[in-house]
Amino acid sequence: MHGHEVDFLIGRETAIEVKSAEKISNRDFKGLRFLEEEKVFNRYILVSQDRLNTRKGKFQALYWEDFLDALWTDKLVYYSSSPATGVLSGTLFSIAVNSFLLL
Repeated sequence: MHGHEVDFLIGRETAIEVKSAEKISNRDFKGLRFLEEEKVFNRYILVSQDRLNTRKGKFQALYWEDFLDALWTDKLVYYSSSPATGVLSGTLFSIAVNSFLLL
């Protein structure tokens, strides 16, 4: 079975892919692009060792240290109640850890 995967999901707001690459390329966004076709998330973040942070539409590439800084200073996670679920999106409880497999 082959599928596309991303590494983390934060509620229904943000999808995060982590790569070890020191220089990212368009192919590193493959899983995020596939997920974007589902129109579920508002933000797609690629975390890597590439020090060049970029943004294009809903897609953002962040150097891993910048990602952690944004995560721990609440610049990455939005705390807002979802009318559909009544759950606070962005809480650590809503992070799907490990891999999420899209079939």
